[in-house]
Amino acid sequence: MKLYHYINPKLLLFASAVRQGLDGDLSTKPYSATDPVERVESGIPAEMAALEMEDEQPPSKELQTIFDDIVETLSLRSINSDYRTLALWPTYLNAVWGQLKPKIQTATYVTASEHLRDRSRSLASSLPYPVPLSRARLEEEGIDFDQTLQSAEAFEQLLPGLIINIALCLREWQPDDESLRSPFPAKAISPRLQNAAQPELTGGAK
Repeated sequence: MKLYHYINPKLLLFASAVRQGLDGDLSTKPYSATDPVERVESGIPAEMAALEMEDEQPPSKELQTIFDDIVETLSLRSINSDYRTLALWPTYLNAVWGQLKPKIQTATYVTASEHLRDRSRSLASSLPYPVPLSRARLEEEGIDFDQTLQSAEAFEQLLPGLIINIALCLREWQPDDESLRSPFPAKAISPRLQNAAQPELTGGAK
């Protein structure tokens, strides 16, 4: 659960940045060339465990019923990996979903999801390296622009609620102050100036 709590906010920020790039809605307040850009080590944390999860169509009828209810309640295309991981402990998933479902249908929950989505868009617009993702550029790479935009928008709609759900689950057994700390703190490396760090964007970039 800590792993999803760690990953999902980053995925939301990534989805917002991609959606803004596809929309042409890039930052109007670029960083100064003299501003140092914070850098951290890249890659998978050595102490991060591999993700395990139940099949999308589990052999257990009881578990499939829970999956179907989650998909219907959240208007999902398929069951998320987060719930498939929790399904490794079906009794726990059944209990926690019973607690989450009533909250999901409240105005407070909807407002919190919208606030989180807006916050992600605000943070994405302030990233030091906004990447323009024009239709022409994507089509040169053989990527369907409209499908990519739809995917980015879908993730922006999905992830705020998922982040809240995992956070609510964590509150059952972890203090809030611990949840605010990264379980895998990234090691900082020397900052560099933006003008020296700006990546070159070419049509052949991957």
